Amino acid sequence: MVADMVNNDGEWDWQRLTPLLPKEKLEYIASIQPPRTNLGEYQPLWRWDEKHDFTTRSAYKIITENENLQDNVIWKKVWRLQVPQRIQVFTWLALHGRLLKNTERKRRHLTMSDRCELCGAANEDIEHVLRSCIAAKVYGGH
Repeated sequence: MVADMVNNDGEWDWQRLTPLLPKEKLEYIASIQPPRTNLGEYQPLWRWDEKHDFTTRSAYKIITENENLQDNVIWKKVWRLQVPQRIQVFTWLALHGRLLKNTERKRRHLTMSDRCELCGAANEDIEHVLRSCIAAKVYGGH
């Protein structure tokens, strides 16, 4: 129970939480108010519905309202491309920022450097990999 992770002073019990969770989860928890018993019984509410009830319809409505129309057009074009499926998937991953570049690898502590291994430039991000890197220009035909 979440309430079990609060000490007698009403603060997060870091002695109990620290051995259980990774650092990034602890940092997230630190940004959240601990549950307060003096506020009455906890009642979850869904803020995106008039009655505060969660429904699949209300969740779908929120998701689709927040979609950018331009993005929707781009995604449809990607999936209609007459190219091998692996190219569609690669394009989809690139547009979603899901390609694992050295900047992301370094953030995840999977590598010590965020430099491009091909040209040595700092901050190997998606823009660099696909456009800025000398290797992308040479092998990409630009």
